[in-house]
Amino acid sequence: MGSPQAREWEQAMQEEISSLKENDTYELSTLPEGKASVGGKWVYTTKQDQNGIETFKARYVAKGYSQVKGIDYQETFAPTASITSIRVLMQLAVKHDRIVHQMDVKTAYLHAPITQELYIDQPQGFEEVSESGERLVYRLKKSLYGLKQSGRKWNILLHEHLANDGFVRNHADHCVYKKQVDDKIVIVIVWVDDLIIASDSMRLMEEFKESMKTQFKMKDLGRITFFLGMDFKQSKGEIKINQKRFILKILERFGMIDCKPRLTPCEQRLEFNCGELTNARQYREMIGSLIYAMTCTRPDLSWIVSRTGDLIAAKHVLRYLKGTVDYELCFKKSDADLQLTAYSDSDWASCLEDRRSTTGY
Repeated sequence: MGSPQAREWEQAMQEEISSLKENDTYELSTLPEGKASVGGKWVYTTKQDQNGIETFKARYVAKGYSQVKGIDYQETFAPTASITSIRVLMQLAVKHDRIVHQMDVKTAYLHAPITQELYIDQPQGFEEVSESGERLVYRLKKSLYGLKQSGRKWNILLHEHLANDGFVRNHADHCVYKKQVDDKIVIVIVWVDDLIIASDSMRLMEEFKESMKTQFKMKDLGRITFFLGMDFKQSKGEIKINQKRFILKILERFGMIDCKPRLTPCEQRLEFNCGELTNARQYREMIGSLIYAMTCTRPDLSWIVSRTGDLIAAKHVLRYLKGTVDYELCFKKSDADLQLTAYSDSDWASCLEDRRSTTGY
């Protein structure tokens, strides 16, 4: 390995192999006649925690694109939590004086049993052979990253554990769970292998954590501070969420970290441009980043992002974000009853060039 961080990457790879063995993910086997093995590859990433400390992660993933439906897998759907559910939970936590913590399930997919007979090539650099020198492969006993069904298998396993622990799944968002003991409540939001836990009882909070630790290998992160690119600040009577780090990251990504800020997200007289884009890929990347910021913490972008039709307009929004990078959502305690308010926005043939309409909610 020629990387300057070769030692760190080799350690990360060794940790991944150890995780595969600890979770009893596979057994070594010769490839049966008539069976095909799924390929695998190493994927390397770095990840920053809430303190900005970078860690090296190596994952051995299956080349799931080579799987055949009906033979290698059946169903693949697995739900993820709505960002709206996270914001609603923050408001409820403030109103009812609930503490909010987070946990992470380590190597989550490796816990989930797999039903199909699947064989995967051994990871490069860690190959083993039989005593007679025959080539061996992994016969999977548990799910592996990259397989089409792994997300679903993990979600089913986690749901079964939560249900057995007394949690009830929310009908509107299947990644929100609630457990009530007398007059105390624990609410859990699941985002794949990341959990947000809110409760007005520290005892129930700790009981839930211990229950998870008995079943899975967990990392307790304490009070929520950073989740899905959002920074959380908790204090008495309020919770604040911002995406300063995320916004600065996308400004740097698009070469606009030193751009001149704008006071508004668009020009006063905005002209809709429905023509061809000069750089369609960069435009898509910008819009995707803006949509995520809008969805999480920046409702002030809602109108303009839906109508940004060219790179110039998209860059204008990024300049606006540069000047408002410290904006945050603030949830404050109130004695008033909570009321849900819904807004709908649509138009008819607003684009002057092709008369396309806008619908949405």
